[in-house]
Amino acid sequence: MSSDMLALIEPLFIVVVAFGLGFWQLRELNQLKRERERREREAARENETEPC
Repeated sequence: MSSDMLALIEPLFIVVVAFGLGFWQLRELNQLKRERERREREAARENETEPC
């Protein structure tokens, strides 16, 4: 493998890894957000059913 080819592949590899990590972080964040919203809805539902 020539050094010219490596010089082209290395930045592309870094970009692909960076996009992959960013996408994975966004997916994790959305999953946490959905779980928090579900817990908030359950808590609101429990508060509605409690007698005053």
